Amino acid sequence: MTDRDQPAGSSTLVGRNRITARALRAVAAAAVAETLNVAGRAVSADLADDHGKLAVTVRAAIPVVSLAAIQRNPRALELSGGTLLERCERAQRQTKERVEQLTGRRVSRVDIRVTNARIEGEERVR
Repeated sequence: MTDRDQPAGSSTLVGRNRITARALRAVAAAAVAETLNVAGRAVSADLADDHGKLAVTVRAAIPVVSLAAIQRNPRALELSGGTLLERCERAQRQTKERVEQLTGRRVSRVDIRVTNARIEGEERVR
């Protein structure tokens, strides 16, 4: 059957779709930024081929609750999303799921590298 033989309104489309590496990196970085609740500019992502699947490496600056805030309110750590390790593990899982959902590509792993910790709730001494 040729394209001319297709009935009007047929759902068969001719062509190719391609998602560039740049777009995949942007999706991965945005997924991590959303999960960690940080600005997109605080996150960068690199991709590698891992036997036909995507291996994602993300670098992010992450806000952490200050020790003073934890002393004032013992639940401050829990309210901030948990320990740094817990938050990164959750971000790994959610980023893998989100990238697969948005791009249709299989993700073998997500490595998160914390590049900076921005202390929140810390008062400066003058």
